Amino acid sequence: MAQAVPATAPAATPIAAPAPPSTPAIQAMDADSQRVIVNTPGRVTAVFLCTEESQKEIRDAAGKLDKFRGLSNFRVIAVVDLRDSLGNMVEGIVRWRMQEDLDEESERLAPFYRANGNNKEPRPDLCAIPDFNGAVCKSLGWPKVSNKLRCVVFGPDGQPLQRWDELKNYTELYDVVAKALGKN
Repeated sequence: MAQAVPATAPAATPIAAPAPPSTPAIQAMDADSQRVIVNTPGRVTAVFLCTEESQKEIRDAAGKLDKFRGLSNFRVIAVVDLRDSLGNMVEGIVRWRMQEDLDEESERLAPFYRANGNNKEPRPDLCAIPDFNGAVCKSLGWPKVSNKLRCVVFGPDGQPLQRWDELKNYTELYDVVAKALGKN
């Protein structure tokens, strides 16, 4: 009598996990009237939401990232939330003032660029985006005006790595950026 041979199940084929949803390119017009992609692939980008009330905090938080300035794969962007402000009536003046601020910031950042082996002038890399109607803020997940320090860090794949709706721990921000850049 023949013995029954137990049936064997075919080897399991691993099923790939679904890809995370892709974040679309977030486009905006900067203070220099240049179209920029906020979450540019290939770069780690720290994006700060700036209001008149949060300017000092943003300078302090962004200053924690100065060590990385001049690296070709890193960028800081300030989105200036001008919803419900008088800036809407004087767009040209607002852009001019932002350009002046970026010129001054360029001089301050030059030594960090040199320390990172970058002999180019910082100014072309500096980016401030005046958001007169809130479209950029909304695309970044900030639909309502807030005076709290907001920040999002995008990884080199253009996807958000970390988001803060009230950033208080600048060391945490530094650590997220350092890890994304492989500098930890």
